[in-house]
Amino acid sequence: MTEKIFKKRNGIFITGAIMTVFWSVIIGIFNIGVVYLLGIPVFALLLDIILVWVGKSSIREKILLTFLPLPLIALTFFLFFEITKADSETFLIPQDFRGEFVIFYNEPCGQQTVFENGRRIYQLPKSGVLITKFKENEGHLERKFYLTGDDQAVIPEFHWQNFDSETQNRHLFHSTPSTKLTKDSVGVFRTYGADTYRLSTNSFSYTVSNFRYFEKDEKERFLERQQFTEKAGELLKECRQNHQK
Repeated sequence: MTEKIFKKRNGIFITGAIMTVFWSVIIGIFNIGVVYLLGIPVFALLLDIILVWVGKSSIREKILLTFLPLPLIALTFFLFFEITKADSETFLIPQDFRGEFVIFYNEPCGQQTVFENGRRIYQLPKSGVLITKFKENEGHLERKFYLTGDDQAVIPEFHWQNFDSETQNRHLFHSTPSTKLTKDSVGVFRTYGADTYRLSTNSFSYTVSNFRYFEKDEKERFLERQQFTEKAGELLKECRQNHQK
């Protein structure tokens, strides 16, 4: 009977050890994304560490497995980041530009590819429709956005179209925000519904604006987006046709 209990406790230790490694790797891969998984990986890791201590093994092994997640998470994050790293990108946007812009990738008729200090340079035209020969950039992206003019100024990328949500969650993406955020702060917002650009699957769009723009009537914004989408489609068709001549 005693032998069965010891075997069972040993099995608990092995299970806890294996799952500790597994959830450490998951946390390393998702990093801040574990927040959006309801914190389940973190709770699962803590539970597995408890199993390690309940199971039968030496104190030395238990202590080792208790502290193993920290370096394992860091190592996994670093390796995953390097493997999935894409080209860094710099967007040069006309200073007075406000509204949506779209980028069409991998178009032979598009702008020539330009690199500066190892970064892709995207020069956005006043039309807001950038057609480029760059291939689609896949992987972990690092992007910088600048309003160009007399004084070139960097503008932030926002992750929520709601001011309160952005304010509450800003620390997740900006450890030390350099400027105070207000509803009039200008930045770039990822545009939802980019699949409306059916002429090209290799595209994505942003909106340059402040938070007050998203307080406008939803129908009005929908019509603006529809008009811009049609214009973008026309410019892309024209670009392709001129290239074929």
